[in-house]
Amino acid sequence: MMQRKIGTAWTIILVACVAAGMLTWPSVGFGQDAAGAAGPIDDWARVQRQGTLLVGTAPDDPPFTFLNDSFALDGYDIAVMKAVAERLGVEVKFEEVVFPSLLDALELGQYDAAIGAIAVTDGRSEEVDFTIPYYIGSEGVLAVVPGDGSAPAAGVRSVADLVGHKIGAQAGSLYAGWLRESLIDPGTLPEENLVLYNTIDQAIAALQKGEIDLLVLDELDANEYARMGGFAVVGQGLSRQHFAIAVRKGSTLAKAIDGALLDLQQDGTIAKLAAEHLDVEQGNLQPLPTPTPLPTPTPPPCTYYARYAADLTYDDAAGAPWYSRASRSTSAGGSSTPAPVPGIRRSASPSTGATDWAARAWKSGAAWLRVRATMQRSTWSRRVRPEPIAASGGWWTAAARSLASRSGRR
Repeated sequence: MMQRKIGTAWTIILVACVAAGMLTWPSVGFGQDAAGAAGPIDDWARVQRQGTLLVGTAPDDPPFTFLNDSFALDGYDIAVMKAVAERLGVEVKFEEVVFPSLLDALELGQYDAAIGAIAVTDGRSEEVDFTIPYYIGSEGVLAVVPGDGSAPAAGVRSVADLVGHKIGAQAGSLYAGWLRESLIDPGTLPEENLVLYNTIDQAIAALQKGEIDLLVLDELDANEYARMGGFAVVGQGLSRQHFAIAVRKGSTLAKAIDGALLDLQQDGTIAKLAAEHLDVEQGNLQPLPTPTPLPTPTPPPCTYYARYAADLTYDDAAGAPWYSRASRSTSAGGSSTPAPVPGIRRSASPSTGATDWAARAWKSGAAWLRVRATMQRSTWSRRVRPEPIAASGGWWTAAARSLASRSGRR
């Protein structure tokens, strides 16, 4: 009976722990520190600690991302991401996802960043953050070459040339949104004439079977399929877009990856990878931004601190620099200008705030020495002459002389 009660208690504790974990887990998410619930998500600090950058991609978009003959990830985007990770000093691991779910999985925190010919749009920028672009491209319109080898009948030189055709595109792509805004929303193309597919391979198969007339996809993808045979590019250049790496909203990874991309552009790595994987000209690559010059800092105003040290080493015969009896006296002509003291650099007139401060400091110090002399009557304090202020030289002059003698400066 006792064992049964103990087992029941442990079961209750285990269920409570699991329930607590399920309640707290969604608020943290993959790769997010618990302390980062408010403010920027410090994914970059966590990636540095772990030494691994997890990247999501859709391997169905050659030559950007695809599986080669060895079933390994390959393409321009994969090469760029590997170069970025190497520049950041971390290892990169890829997670394969279908393109329509690529950004959704990123928002849920299933990986740190996403790449795969992702075009920057206003709608996507509301959900995720983008790095600086690493490629500028446009669309390509693909059609099937007739069996006799003649050129396809369709020729697309403007958006109006797409009217009257059944058009295919990849779901979630920039081109699906562009076709809807340009043709479906104005009412120039029926809703059923726009067919969306989860992968490019499915769209290519539908084009081969004649289920659609035209397929709109990336320009480089269209050229790649045309080189394979059986297809022809009948239109391109109607919609330009910028490809960038996506990170979670507020993630610190964006700034770190931006720095790596700039370095790769400056040392020619991006151009080399584009020539190797895309066979494109330099004009299709993102131009280097002009660095913003840093403002020249204004040095703080100089302060002559030596005047304070001079106050402690003045000539006893002449008195304090600007608070001695001589400096307080008024000349016969009515001038109240203090007499100059040899060896003392004057930085302010007696009427300035600095002069008033020095005078008050001398008076306060002398008053403190007088109180100590009265209370303690020590050997050192007896050196202080307790004459009144009106006496010749002033008792504060004797106090300063005693302080200088004790410090070994006389």
